[in-house]
Order: sequence, then C-alpha cells, then structure tokens
Amino acid sequence: MALDADAVRREPNHLGATPVYLPAPQQTLTGGRTTRDGIVLAYLDNVRGRAAIYTKLDVTANNM
Repeated sequence: MALDADAVRREPNHLGATPVYLPAPQQTLTGGRTTRDGIVLAYLDNVRGRAAIYTKLDVTANNM
C-alpha cells in the first residue's frame, strides 16, 4: 500500500491507501524489499519467477 505523507498528516483517520501491486489470478507475491526510491517485489507468474520495481512515479501513474 502507498500512502501520501502530507495527506496522512492532514487527516490521519482517513489514510486513502493505494495498492501498489494487485496480483492477477495466476500470480503470487513471494517477497518484497523497500529501497530509497521505491519497492522491489518478487512474484510468481504461471510458476515463472518475476520481479517488478515500483517508484512513486509508478504509483501516481496507476491512479490516473
């Protein structure tokens, strides 16, 4: 989940979290790590290992 830090400060009771990754029916999340600039997720897609890197720009773009 992604949170807007400014919005959390303004309204801590209404977080407005945004999902960063929603797996498709054939996918399973297997792990994740945070970095200075984003998140690295590992997942299985039809039993094949995959990885994805999400940055703040990716999360913002997904909300449009």
